[in-house]
Amino acid sequence: MKKKIALLAKCILVIFPVLVFSMYAGTRGLAYVDGEIPYYLWNKHVTGSTDETAYDVLILGDSAANAAYRPTELSAGTINLSLGGTTPMENYYILSEWLEYHEAPADLFVSYMDMHYTIKDPAFWKRVVFSHRFSFRTNWQMTAARYGKLNAENKGYYLDLLAYELYLPSKYITAVTNAGFNQRYETNVEAYNGNAERRGRYIAVGTEDGYEGNAESFKTFYMEPCLDVYYRELIQLCEEKGIRLHILRLPLPEGVSYTAEYEKEYDAYFEKLIQGSDTVELIRWTTSYERTFFNDAHHMNEVGSTRFSSELKEHYPEIFGSR
Repeated sequence: MKKKIALLAKCILVIFPVLVFSMYAGTRGLAYVDGEIPYYLWNKHVTGSTDETAYDVLILGDSAANAAYRPTELSAGTINLSLGGTTPMENYYILSEWLEYHEAPADLFVSYMDMHYTIKDPAFWKRVVFSHRFSFRTNWQMTAARYGKLNAENKGYYLDLLAYELYLPSKYITAVTNAGFNQRYETNVEAYNGNAERRGRYIAVGTEDGYEGNAESFKTFYMEPCLDVYYRELIQLCEEKGIRLHILRLPLPEGVSYTAEYEKEYDAYFEKLIQGSDTVELIRWTTSYERTFFNDAHHMNEVGSTRFSSELKEHYPEIFGSR
């Protein structure tokens, strides 16, 4: 009996990765992945392939940026490459990939929620690594930057990375089980194709509910050292390619604010970050929006993104108005 169980376990370890990889390669993983992964895969495809459209404005950032910037409102040459849960680290590699296959844009707008200035968010493993959005080499580099060199203390992170790369059951069995037999395929294909029509915006699409949460205040600003390094790499890449970089802090709903101490720490960090650069602009969007323009404390809904994008376009007619 024990031999049969051991044999069955070996078969699972061998067959399961082949099964999942074949699904992933044949259908871009859309048969079994959850709702946000199609957007990661679309991002991978559009970034790593040539396109007849000449995009002169790129948007990078996390889910708040994805919800706020509306390419169809801004200009025909704007594309939103932001992804939920990402940081300056992932966005540096997205921009690097983009520049391998496309001409450098004239302008780049970058926005993040404060929670993504740390490495504690689980999206790195559950979205970034799980989706195979980046190559194994890039994932290894990001893991090393986050957790340090391969040693006894951190080897678990590298073993996790290898398990994802090999599509082992320990990382993918839950997704396959929850999906049933291709039950997610049609929905995910629709999401993938719809993302192309919206030029990358997928967060809060079709939702209009206003934010009804409690008032809150951000008290302490913090930037993870490894993310600070990548932010600087992103700025340097923009300078090398002649890209005007706009670091924009997005508006918040009424009742959600920053303390004076936070503002002081935020200003000190970013003024030091962009010191000496003539191509980087720090935009403090201080105006709060009514709660009816948000789904939660960070993400704008449809009407909120339309308002913000319209105001941004009016503020920068030289970037969006004539294109």
